[in-house]
Amino acid sequence: MQLYHLSSPLLFNLLPEDVLNKKAKDLEWLCGFSEAESMFFISSTGALSFRIKLHWDDKGSLVYIKNLLGELVGRNVGVIVDSKDNHESYFTVANFKDIQEILIPIFSTYYFTTSKYLDFQDFKAAAEIKKVSYLEKRKLNKVELEKILILKSSMNSLRKYFNNNNLPKRILTPYRLLGFVEGDGTFCLPNMIPYFGIKQHSKNIHFLYEIAEFLNSLPYNPEIGPKTDKLITKPTAVIHEPDLDTGMASLSVSNILQLYNYVLPFFKSLEFKSRKAVDFKYWEVAVKLKALGYTTKSEGKKCLIEISKCMNNKRYSTNLEAGKPLSLDVICKIFDSPPIFDLASGLSYKAYSDIAKVSKKGNVGFGVNVYDMDKLVKGSPFSSYTQAALAMGNINISSVISKKIDTGKLYKQRFKFESSV
Repeated sequence: MQLYHLSSPLLFNLLPEDVLNKKAKDLEWLCGFSEAESMFFISSTGALSFRIKLHWDDKGSLVYIKNLLGELVGRNVGVIVDSKDNHESYFTVANFKDIQEILIPIFSTYYFTTSKYLDFQDFKAAAEIKKVSYLEKRKLNKVELEKILILKSSMNSLRKYFNNNNLPKRILTPYRLLGFVEGDGTFCLPNMIPYFGIKQHSKNIHFLYEIAEFLNSLPYNPEIGPKTDKLITKPTAVIHEPDLDTGMASLSVSNILQLYNYVLPFFKSLEFKSRKAVDFKYWEVAVKLKALGYTTKSEGKKCLIEISKCMNNKRYSTNLEAGKPLSLDVICKIFDSPPIFDLASGLSYKAYSDIAKVSKKGNVGFGVNVYDMDKLVKGSPFSSYTQAALAMGNINISSVISKKIDTGKLYKQRFKFESSV
C-alpha cells in the first residue's frame, strides 16, 4: 500500500482521489454514520477535534472507524477512550495533521446534506485559519482565535435556524443510508408489530423525505411471493411531524408486506458495521414470522415475544432487565414447517388475516399480562388492552398500556405490562 508522508514541513499530503474512490462503500457508510452520531468540535482555545460517542457495548463500531481511517494513510489515526462511569466509549481525532489530510478530504468528497454539512463547513473554515499558525509552529493569535470562536458560536446545537437551500444535494446511496440507520435508525417491535423507523431533529426533516423517496424506489425482492408486486406494496414511509417537546421528527414503515417485500431484502443485501446487525437479524425473523402467518399460532407468538426481549436497549449490558440472548438457530426451527400464509398465491395479507381470525374465532392477537408489584394480576392474560384496563378499574389507561407494554417501564411505579400468548 502506498503511504503518504509530509514531503515538506509546509505541506499537507491530502488523501488522493483514487484512494477515496477505492473505499467508496466504506466512506459512504462513514458519512451516513457520522451524519447521525458525530460532532465537529471547537474548544474555547481554538483546538479542533472530530468526535463520536457511543455506548461502550458498541465500541466495535469505533474500532472499525479507527482502523478504516488508519488503513487509508498507513498510520495510527485517532484514539478511543472508555468512560466507565458513563458506560460510554469515545473516538476522537484531534491531531491537526490528521484533520487536514484525512477528515477534510473525506467529508469534502462524501459530503453531508443535513445541518451537519454546515457544521463541517465551519469546522473546515476554522481549520483553514488554524493552518497558518500550525505551519508556523506557533499559537493562534488573538485575531485568529476570535475568528474561530465566531465560527464555533453557531455550530452543532447552537445552530437553531438555517436555510435548507444552502445545503447541497446529492443522490442517497445504499451505504450512506445504512450508516445513517445504524446511527439513528431502529428495527423494533412496538406492541409486537415489526417496525422500521428513523428519528431526526425537525431542522433536518427534509432528509427524512429524501429517505422516504429512496425507500419508495427500492426493488421488489421477497423470498416468497408472486413474481411481480400485484398487491402494490411499495414502501410508503410515514413522516411524523416534530414532537413539540423534543423537536424530533420521525419516519416509519410498519406495513408488514412493505417491510417483507422491500425493506427487509434491501438491508439484508448490505453489510452492517455495528451491533445494529444483531437487532436486524432478530427483526428479520420477526418480519418473517408475521408476514408468513406463523404468529397466528402459539409457537410463533412465543417466538416473537422472546425476540422482543433481546432487541435494542434491552440487549445492552447496562440494562439490569436485559433478556438473555435467544439463539436464532432455536427460533428459526419454526421455519421448518410450511408458512401459514402462502404469499406466492397473490392473495392479500388482509384476506389471510381474516381467514385466520375466522379459524381462531376472531382472536389472533396477543394477550396482556398485568403485574402488580411483580405479582400477576388475576385474570391475566387479558384479551385486549381495554380488558386489562377494565381489570385495573380505569378504561382510560388502555393507551398507557399500549405505550408501556414490553418496555419494562412501570405505570404508577407498580404496574408492568407484558405480551402473552
